[in-house]
Amino acid sequence: MNRKSIGIYKGNDLFLSVGIYNNDRIYVGLDLIDEPFDDITVNLTDLYLPSDNYVFMNGNLDNELISFLNDKGIIGEPIETYKYNNGKYYMVSLNHELLKKCSPEDYKQYEELKYREINQDNNLNNDR
Repeated sequence: MNRKSIGIYKGNDLFLSVGIYNNDRIYVGLDLIDEPFDDITVNLTDLYLPSDNYVFMNGNLDNELISFLNDKGIIGEPIETYKYNNGKYYMVSLNHELLKKCSPEDYKQYEELKYREINQDNNLNNDR
């Protein structure tokens, strides 16, 4: 896999992984070289996101890791805080260009899946 490190956090070399949730929202995770480390995003399907440039951040991330991700330019400062079920989640902006650079194969697959779904939906609407 052709991924670039985003830096060392608490002695761990971290990498980004990119995927897609079943509702076409982007998934972003943090990995060690050969195993998952933590999820950056969560899929809160009942809550509105203004565009693909925003995500809901995992509410279990500690403030130090959030600062690390912000300093690296992966996420922006929290825009809003949402209470959902028993958790608290931040809406943050996401740097798609950095995702493409750090995890190009994952990001390409995400785009292919996302836009395949959009094209399929458009074809269904055109068939009516």
